[in-house]
Amino acid sequence: MPNPIRVVMADDAAAVRRMVTDTLSKCPGIKVVGAARNGEEALTMIARESPDVVLLDVEMPIMDGIDTLKNIRKTNRNIPILMFSSLTVRGAGATLDALSFGANDYVAKPTGMANAQEAINYLNTE
Repeated sequence: MPNPIRVVMADDAAAVRRMVTDTLSKCPGIKVVGAARNGEEALTMIARESPDVVLLDVEMPIMDGIDTLKNIRKTNRNIPILMFSSLTVRGAGATLDALSFGANDYVAKPTGMANAQEAINYLNTE
């Protein structure tokens, strides 16, 4: 059996980190090796874990996804980086910026109160 695809993800929302980690962990051949709260933590995890893929939220405290992306691309042009963003006007603009700075693609993050409540419910059931 081949080695699993190793993923580091970063999102400032604990519910999102947990849902993404849980969801990806259920996929055969994928292993989440790091879940960071911000870009600085992500950079540390990336250096330590040498992941195969990075998933970054666009808006995070301390260091946002765009600055994290730029830092990664200074030393690694090959690692696939996916931006994880809500589809707001601000988020869409930042996502386009991320693509121009070297992100490989983006994943739309669900938005709205129904999804926030679903995240709360999910955490309360675990």
